[in-house]
Amino acid sequence: MKLLFVGRSHVTCINEAYDSGASPDIDCEFVYLHEYAKKGSGPPQPLQHVRGPVVVENYHTGRIRDIIASVKADVLCISLHGNEHYATSLIDVGLSLEDLLAEVERKVRLLALPWLQFFKGLHPRVLLVPPPPPKEEAQILAHPGKMRERIKGQRLSPVPVRVAAWKHHVQLLRTEAARAGVGFLEPPPAVFTDAGLLRPEFAADDPTHGNPRFGALLISEIAARMSPSGSRSGNAERVSPPTAAAAARAGTPEPAAPKSHPYKGLPDAAFWRESVASVPVGSLDPVRQVPFGIGKADKVATAGSCFAQHISKRLRKGGFHFLLTEQAANASDKDAEARGFYDFSARYGNVYTSRQLVQLFDRAFGFFTPLEDHWTLEGGRVCDPFRPRIEPDGFASVEALRADRQRHLAAVRRMFEELDVFVFTLGLTECWISRLDGAAYPIAPGVSGGEFNAAKHAFVNLTVEDITNDLRAFIAKLRLVNPKARLIFTVSPVPLAATYSDEHVLVATTYSKSVLRVAAEMTARAHEGVQYFPSYEIITGAYSRGKYFAQDLRSVTDEGVSHVMQVFMNRMTADASPSAGTPDAKALLSELDDLAEAVCDEALLARR
Repeated sequence: MKLLFVGRSHVTCINEAYDSGASPDIDCEFVYLHEYAKKGSGPPQPLQHVRGPVVVENYHTGRIRDIIASVKADVLCISLHGNEHYATSLIDVGLSLEDLLAEVERKVRLLALPWLQFFKGLHPRVLLVPPPPPKEEAQILAHPGKMRERIKGQRLSPVPVRVAAWKHHVQLLRTEAARAGVGFLEPPPAVFTDAGLLRPEFAADDPTHGNPRFGALLISEIAARMSPSGSRSGNAERVSPPTAAAAARAGTPEPAAPKSHPYKGLPDAAFWRESVASVPVGSLDPVRQVPFGIGKADKVATAGSCFAQHISKRLRKGGFHFLLTEQAANASDKDAEARGFYDFSARYGNVYTSRQLVQLFDRAFGFFTPLEDHWTLEGGRVCDPFRPRIEPDGFASVEALRADRQRHLAAVRRMFEELDVFVFTLGLTECWISRLDGAAYPIAPGVSGGEFNAAKHAFVNLTVEDITNDLRAFIAKLRLVNPKARLIFTVSPVPLAATYSDEHVLVATTYSKSVLRVAAEMTARAHEGVQYFPSYEIITGAYSRGKYFAQDLRSVTDEGVSHVMQVFMNRMTADASPSAGTPDAKALLSELDDLAEAVCDEALLARR
């Protein structure tokens, strides 16, 4: 069998392997496209020294065609520009992952795709892809190769970022190869580490190339796949000889290989091993599709459980327009945050359930006025049954409470009318309601004011149907007063502090979070301009091995909160600043201190 390799520097390791005697029963020849030369200049050069610049029009394309025709190889193996992902992802320049992958795609389309068109129809063809990132950071710094000046004094991107860029590069090449009717060969599984890097024994002495051992493996793989006798078990799909139909339909996508089942060819995000088990804990990003992002000019309002307070704090720190419609009268009020002024967009405290959310809207617009007006505290002071902890010592009188409530509901009304994006974190399914009019409380009567009365108060554990109906009603009402409103739903990962159901608290927590998660998904899928953000999955996923919960197995650690917020800012904000997802160390420590202070009414239930 004769193989002809045409390409740039990634052909070198194959050439070196062949020269050292690898695969003696296979005949290989090589055409290099390394150096610059004017089109058409000089006599034809020896086979191993065909030269040309980066842009395909400036290569001596006629000479390349003549050599390919004269060699009469069984297989033409093409190694195109292979460093697009390295050039983009090796150094951490502050790009979000989405922008980084877009830059990889731009480079691939500019540099590689013209070559695929050039080779179209020339020969039975197989496209070789570059090796995966070959070195950990310490190895790259020790052996920088030609990257020495580029990386000097720079911070390198994390391994998962470089691996993601390589995988995106490969997927782009796979797609375009199919369109051009070109076969496709990925590096065999034996060369990969668990993290998706190139194993050291296959790496060259620089950050971008494979060594002769890697080249020898590629020669064997190509020969085995393209030989008439068939292919090695388990890897037949790795090389796909082009079909005549694919070549005839120029520009029409054609699968690179016959698929024996529908999971072949799916992106890494579809597979647990590639996108969960092999990803470092702090780098996992489970967001795939983002129907809309949050821009710096968007007015963002938040509500929900105590976990939602982290989002409001991070948006403010990131320079986004966090909508505040209710603020302390005195800007120098040091106790303002303790009195619930800046946890959310208005001073409603924790809104744990969908029932509370609908009720908040109805009260703000005058559709509903609960019969239970106030709760009495010790010493004769009073509190609001629907935000019992906003004043730690309560109000001095019912009149003062009502005046504050009137201002509050006006602020809520303005919030719903003005917001562009509303982020709501669902926290609980268990809630207490009034038997008199169905009013929903944030906490059981008697826990933080008032007095429990079984004749007046009832326990309800909401179902998926209950919550989806609530959310559907809320979306419809919100868009009556604010047609432009977009919504993001999240689910709090914090377990129940206590349950009033007849189940063990662990079982009750599983039910509650499962119902909330399903309801959020169903609602997002059923409505335009509504999406789900997986904060729950980031914190509770098995991949974290429990490190995102404190010793009480309930409190979320600073590290977990930071991970959620980094993914949120990187993926859900449309024009975040480069540092939005990676604050400097001092700012991060300060932020984590703040995030740890989230106020949570439900925690009171744990105090017997």
